Amino acid sequence: MKLYFFDKVFISNLFFHTILAMVNMKIVFVTSFEDMHTPLK
Repeated sequence: MKLYFFDKVFISNLFFHTILAMVNMKIVFVTSFEDMHTPLK
């Protein structure tokens, strides 16, 4: 029971961190993309 709970928590944490990493990468990509297209700012 405890192991099952630990597995559920671990999987949910992994899922959360994957989403977080994807969002961070998307933000970095979008900001760098905008900087590339507005060099005269």
